[in-house]
Amino acid sequence: GTSGGAEGGGTIFGQVVELSPYQKARLRQYLLSAAPHLPELADIVAQSGGSGGCGLRVQSVFESVETFRALLPFLRAAEGSGRTVDRIHVLPTHTRSTGQEPCLEEGGGQME
Repeated sequence: GTSGGAEGGGTIFGQVVELSPYQKARLRQYLLSAAPHLPELADIVAQSGGSGGCGLRVQSVFESVETFRALLPFLRAAEGSGRTVDRIHVLPTHTRSTGQEPCLEEGGGQME
């Protein structure tokens, strides 16, 4: 299942702030190994959430890191062939209902 198991704590569908200390340590290890060129990412995630009722979802962290890891080879290949990637469009996604107001405005956006 998606429960925290013997260590207790949150689930992959919960927020980072809900994780047990063990789960937070495992998440930190994952971030440091998945994005070694961005060591500050683990610190940012660790400091996220909790206040204002808008926390960072664990599943969103994994999805974002894995998406970045999938995009990185494409970006490197484009740069290596002389092409320039000057924008990436972010498409809106639909996630399971949490019964809470969304933290970000709906409709997606773009990074430039």
